[in-house]
Amino acid sequence: MIVTICNNPGYAPRVDEEEQSFASAMNYPLCEICMCPKKMRMKHCYRCAKCVYKYDHHCPWIGACVGEYNQGDFWLFLLTQSLQSIWSLDMVKNAYAVHLNPMAVNYSDGNSYSGEYGALTIFIIFLWLYSLFAAGLFCFHSFLLIVNLTSEEMKKGRRLEYMKNNPSPFNYGICYNVGSVLLHDRQRPMY
Repeated sequence: MIVTICNNPGYAPRVDEEEQSFASAMNYPLCEICMCPKKMRMKHCYRCAKCVYKYDHHCPWIGACVGEYNQGDFWLFLLTQSLQSIWSLDMVKNAYAVHLNPMAVNYSDGNSYSGEYGALTIFIIFLWLYSLFAAGLFCFHSFLLIVNLTSEEMKKGRRLEYMKNNPSPFNYGICYNVGSVLLHDRQRPMY
């Protein structure tokens, strides 16, 4: 999680007035807010007040944008969250089953302790819902990783100019798509 938060998601550098006028003269679209030349798949994040290359979304979990440079780190974060929540659910479920089994625990005073597990039951339900949510997000972002799309492109679809004729113009096969996100050079944008 810390790696995802600390990495630059792909903020576009600010440009001076000379570069802005050159971009205007060449008919490059400019961001209306930060006035930087907009490249394909770039979007302005209003929460960060910056344009982000290959903008996916602004994540409330990490408090930062997910973009070209940290998309792979975000996917690994979702993977670890999913595995950790499922593992925790299994551990709590096993502990719960052991304590409810009358053969596993010998109560010398003869009291029934089944009423004391109400809070544990609520915790298991919460953990189950969290696991379902984390695994669902991981599966959705795995799909996006495989077809090389962003959440923003998935949401807007054919309303985006570059997706009108092809619903997935950046799909170059599973190996290339996954490798381009998890193994690419973080020094410059790919698009």
